[in-house]
Amino acid sequence: MTTIYTKEGLYAWFIEDGYLWDWLVTAIFLIISFFVPLKAVKPVTRFYLNNDPTLSYPYSENTISGTVLYILVLLLPAVVFCTCGLVRRSFHDWHHSLLAGIEAYAVATAWKRWMNLVGVYRPSWLSILATNDHSEIDGGNQSYPSGHSAYMFSTMTVVSLFLIGKLGVMSSPTKGQFPLALVCLIPVALATFVAVTRIYDYKHAPADVNAGCFIGFLSGAFAYFLNYPSLLDSQSREPNCRAWTTSGWDVVRSIKSCHLKSLETGQQLGEIGRQGLVETVNSSVNNEDPEFLCRARSARSGRQGV
Repeated sequence: MTTIYTKEGLYAWFIEDGYLWDWLVTAIFLIISFFVPLKAVKPVTRFYLNNDPTLSYPYSENTISGTVLYILVLLLPAVVFCTCGLVRRSFHDWHHSLLAGIEAYAVATAWKRWMNLVGVYRPSWLSILATNDHSEIDGGNQSYPSGHSAYMFSTMTVVSLFLIGKLGVMSSPTKGQFPLALVCLIPVALATFVAVTRIYDYKHAPADVNAGCFIGFLSGAFAYFLNYPSLLDSQSREPNCRAWTTSGWDVVRSIKSCHLKSLETGQQLGEIGRQGLVETVNSSVNNEDPEFLCRARSARSGRQGV
């Protein structure tokens, strides 16, 4: 059987199933978001008073620097996703988790940067002007919404939902469910800490941070559920399956056309025959063909390929 790891399998998976276009659109979305708002289109110049107390907070350095921020936003989730993919030996799962993470970041970035065009000043705006630091002054009117909050919550939400799904916290309740759920929420707690530092550093007002958290959370949830089923689904541990284009179509179609009760009771399954079907499925399991397994799961649950 042709697996996803062959040239034919990769072509069918990325081209015919459309994942290549997801990556391309996400990349284009990010490029537009980084080079159009705030660069090609400048924020509006808002009126302010030189004695406005809400803009007179002292200037301070970032508790979480830009470098640390992007390590947390991009590298940390990638390590979690890749580790899980290696442990489960599932290219399908590894791919979907990374795609969900970058899609969440792309949506949050666009949402945040276009909203920055409203030109809200930071709480330390007057102190920033006194520094004569042009890099700080250029970003001094981009307070609403908070980028640190939006970026962190976008990918950390994906990580938390990913862990909840993988551990079956909501789909397969077990002893110690609450402690397990708290462990899954550690990434969101980390995002909350980063968000709060923006208020502590006088970089944002609380309303800016709240808006960033909201943007990031919705972006993360949106991207996660594009690639994974409901957390209440019995198959919450597995990524979504899209099309039915690679090898294994005939077998999966036969599974879909037969009554599941026939398989369970050992009756004949039509043209393929029960023994042949079992051998084919066992071969796919032994060869660790994740795409075939995904399609088989979808067939058994009555989902339709599109």
